[in-house]
Amino acid sequence: MTIRQRVTVQPGGTIEIHDPQLPDGAEADVLITVEGKEEELPLGEFVPKPNARPFWEEIIEIGARIPKEELDKIPEDLAKNLDHHLYGAPKEEE
Repeated sequence: MTIRQRVTVQPGGTIEIHDPQLPDGAEADVLITVEGKEEELPLGEFVPKPNARPFWEEIIEIGARIPKEELDKIPEDLAKNLDHHLYGAPKEEE
């Protein structure tokens, strides 16, 4: 059973759901989505996790899983003529 109900977070982070249509003692997973403008941290306040892997290592790892026959399908001039290959724009010649 799924129950959707809009709630307001009370001071202290308390959420009360009245009339939940669930029997007493029932267990439920609760997903909270906060709407509104997300607060951005100032760049100087971002502190990466000390043991976090650099994102480029993950990208290289993902790229290594692409089969060679798929990589061979990539046009050699893809970077220069991306709009041509995506949208059919005129090709730029070297």
